[in-house]
Parts: sequence; C-alpha cells; structure tokens
Amino acid sequence: MSQGQTGPKPAAEAVTLPQRRVVLECAAYLARVLPSEMERGPEGLLCTNGTSVFESGCAALGALGILGATEHPALWSQQVPQDRIAPHLEARPLLRRHFDRTLQAFIDHAAGHAGTLPDTRAGFVMPDLHARQGAALLRAGYLVADGGHVIWSEQIGPYMQEAILWDAKGQCLSEIWVAQEEAEARHFLAALPDRLRDDLRRTVLARGGLAGIDLLKRHWTPAGWTVLRQARPGDLTEAGFRVNVFTTIVRLIREGRA
Repeated sequence: MSQGQTGPKPAAEAVTLPQRRVVLECAAYLARVLPSEMERGPEGLLCTNGTSVFESGCAALGALGILGATEHPALWSQQVPQDRIAPHLEARPLLRRHFDRTLQAFIDHAAGHAGTLPDTRAGFVMPDLHARQGAALLRAGYLVADGGHVIWSEQIGPYMQEAILWDAKGQCLSEIWVAQEEAEARHFLAALPDRLRDDLRRTVLARGGLAGIDLLKRHWTPAGWTVLRQARPGDLTEAGFRVNVFTTIVRLIREGRA
C-alpha cells in the first residue's frame, strides 16, 4: 500500500504500542462484522465473492492468523473462535505490515463499505459502534480531538486514498462530488423565472419532491420556462433535468439553502 508523503515502511518494522492497540481493536471489529455480512461457501467457509472490501478484510485477518486461506482464493476458514480472538491477538507479535493491512481493511469497511464512519475532513462525533477503534486511532494520532468532536489527521491520508475516498491532494472525494452537485442544482434553479422558483420552494416544502417535478413539467415548453401553467406536461430532459440534481435541489430547499 502506498504510504503517501511518509513513504513505505519496512515490512519487518515493529509497531508502536498505540499502533498495536489499533491493530487489536480494528481486527476484533473486522472479525466480528465481516462473517455476518459474507456468504458461506462449502463446509461453511467464508466466501468473498470477489468483493474488494471482503477480500481486503480477509487478507488482513489471514495475516493475523484469525482466518486461514484455502485452495480457492475466494474462500477462507475460521482459525480462531470469536471468543478467543482477543487473547490470540494479545499474544501475537505484530509488525508494520499487519498494522497497514488491518487499518486499511478497517477504513475500507467502516468509512467506505458500511459508512459507519465519515470520510469527510470535517469534525464528527465518534459513534458508539466505533468507540474502541476511535480511542485507539486517537491515541495513535490518526484522529485529532477538536472540542467535542474528532477529525481525521493527515496520517490517515494514505489509507483514505487507497480506499478511493480522498484524492491525491487529500481532498475528500464525496465532499467534492456534493459541492459539484450543489453547484449544478443552483445553476438549474437560477435558470427558473423568479415566480416559478418561489412556487417550487413552496411546493417542495408543502407536498414533496414529486409534486415539485410535476410543477416543473407544467411550466416547461420547447421554447423554455414559462410562468403560465401548461395543460400538457413538458419534457424536462430538454431543460437539462436530472434526477440526482433535482434530489439535491430538494435537499437544499428543505435545508433552507435554496
């Protein structure tokens, strides 16, 4: 895995005590959650089905001896019972490669696949589900306390980038996409006549998004927008209408930002 500005770490480098706690807590989480989400193959083996987050998680747990590889690359066996995972990990020597794989698998799942942790650069409240992992990441410097919130530190950058959640500059991709969709939504609204735009706001707030679409259809003509209601609905695709943009418009209206 790319280590960004810090460069790759030697495979045999030992982990620090805070990093060791990150491995223990993140591995325990993955070992508990992944089997409940994965399909079972022959003889109850865990099957990744080519799903990258499961492949990443199983490889990390395999390197820790919790899961065992089989002749089929998509099938994994449980080597350590759930109630023995904690003592198994406590007694095991850990290297930097274990840390990298385990933290990457945790970010892939929690911030990417499950969305139980945010991928944004903004501050957030650590959910109870991840209280133990959060405490370990805070101590290891991958989270930073910010009042009653925590924020991701620059150290988490390479893992977010590997998960395709941040770009090479460390910018959150989902925040970039949201900003782009909001800009398109505001551009669409700006093209409406003032009275129609006000009617759309009132309609969405009172009757919802579908009623808002019907309103727009009744005010679109091949010649453009009109404040006069038309007997026949127009084709909104001619007006550049897209469902994802309109969903953003509805959100902005409900949030009082449009």
